[in-house]
Amino acid sequence: YKTGDIVAYNEYGELICYGRSDSQIKLNGHRIELGEIETALNAHENIRRSACVFKDNEIITFYESNKELDCLKDFLGAKIPAYMIPRKFFHTKELPQNPNGKIDRKALKQKLEQT
Repeated sequence: YKTGDIVAYNEYGELICYGRSDSQIKLNGHRIELGEIETALNAHENIRRSACVFKDNEIITFYESNKELDCLKDFLGAKIPAYMIPRKFFHTKELPQNPNGKIDRKALKQKLEQT
């Protein structure tokens, strides 16, 4: 059956796992769908869109809003379990988009490397 893992055999016949084809991560023994966090954040009245990325064993969130919000951890605490709450939040006026009009998560990860 399909697990969502991206794997390939190496020259020794061993399976090498490169990641996942979906946005499910495993953090501290918990399986987390990043889309669930985004859905909870998008319910906030001042957030237009949000995107979560997983980098260096941390969940990091970018959110699109007219103003910077500092109550997001409390807001999410009422909607999702504590282990799913991102460690860092970055405000942006507009999230980068790929040519298909979807949020460009690779560009967000590159933005993290620059900061």
